[in-house]
Amino acid sequence: MVNKKFMDNKIIKTRDLKKFYDYFSENEKSKDEMKIGAEFEHIIVQKDSLETASYYEPGGIETILYEIKDRFNWQGIFESKRLIGLKKNGERITLEPAGQFELALAPEKCLQLLELKYLDILNKIISILEEYNLELLAIGYQPFSKISNLSFVPKKRYEIMSKYLRNRGKNALNMMKGTAATQVAIDYTSEEDFIRKMQLAYRLSPIFSLLFDNSLLFSGKLYTQNALRRLIWNNCDAERCGILPTIFSKQFGYEKYGEYTLSIPPIFYFDENENMIPYKKPAAEIFNDQWSNKQLEHLLSMHFTDVRARRYIEIRMADAIPYPCNFSLLALIKVIFYNKNLFSHLENLLKDVTLLDLSAAYKNIIIKGFDTNYAGKTVDKLADELINKTIECAECSEKRYLLPLKMLRKKFKNLKDKFHTNLNEDNKDAAARLNSVNFIYNCQKCVNHCK
Repeated sequence: MVNKKFMDNKIIKTRDLKKFYDYFSENEKSKDEMKIGAEFEHIIVQKDSLETASYYEPGGIETILYEIKDRFNWQGIFESKRLIGLKKNGERITLEPAGQFELALAPEKCLQLLELKYLDILNKIISILEEYNLELLAIGYQPFSKISNLSFVPKKRYEIMSKYLRNRGKNALNMMKGTAATQVAIDYTSEEDFIRKMQLAYRLSPIFSLLFDNSLLFSGKLYTQNALRRLIWNNCDAERCGILPTIFSKQFGYEKYGEYTLSIPPIFYFDENENMIPYKKPAAEIFNDQWSNKQLEHLLSMHFTDVRARRYIEIRMADAIPYPCNFSLLALIKVIFYNKNLFSHLENLLKDVTLLDLSAAYKNIIIKGFDTNYAGKTVDKLADELINKTIECAECSEKRYLLPLKMLRKKFKNLKDKFHTNLNEDNKDAAARLNSVNFIYNCQKCVNHCK
């Protein structure tokens, strides 16, 4: 969906846009500094019922956070004396609105280092979850709980956001309370590189949305269409979600991105004393060039477009997906955006995709799935070409991460297709259990036993 409401920019001051230009310029990286980062969201459920675990219940999510903090020496992040996150050595564990469990890894130059950190941290977390009879699901949408029964974690920001968004779109609360994603961060070297990467990421977004579609159930029933998270985001808040409206304009760049950010309400902002102030008017009316980078970064975080920029470019359209396919996503993005030849090939392949083409694809993939026509081919055909070409261009150390995706595509369209095969309303709980990542810990126990 394209945000059609784009305010008259006469109230946006040139000096304010320069603040954005300077911010993005300061975060450019040299080619030798290029890294990749990731945020892995999960949903914690009760093993017996697969109902989403609560933050507040005995043995619930707050308890799990305290266990991780105390056993493995993580530093607590508190709000109003409640533990709402953890941090250690550049890694962070944070909570999404209904307790979705997010692990954010500090960027690395190679996938192997990210993988080692991911498996080490997940093993420790899951060892605690096992004790409390909890399951960690890497799935795009929570399986069985009713949204109305899920409580917000005690973060003031979510209270403010829910009051604002509940009147903006019919699925806004589904987005906040029910969804989980895998988000990948890449670097840029210059404004030109920023523009090219942002534009290609958007043109690839319908392919990524389907390849990494892993939303199996909605309101406790098997979801039979495609890209549930895409459907939810399409009906969340058209002003701040979906496609950046100026992405393919000739003027697009650092300042144009800042212009869009200032054109929409920030929902809330932080004043100079770091107080949260609800605000429903365009950010341009309160912003000035004296704002700190922290205040500016908050504005950048308060629109939820599929590709977003802060100190890095964030690619956000993939569902939460279990290991090892989550690292197939990371490898795909790393090779596409850091291999010059592959990047140029894909730019040329998709160069004629317009804003209207992209907007149409966002709607069509929900109904037609991989049969959607896009850039002169079906998305199914484009997905296979994308995978094969990426494997061809990947370094030897990167190829192994792409093989699970390649093998998956030999029999199935994506993980959702694989997990839905032979499932029906009578055994739909199996669809959710197949997305458990607790197996990482159980497999490690076997390895340790064999030693």
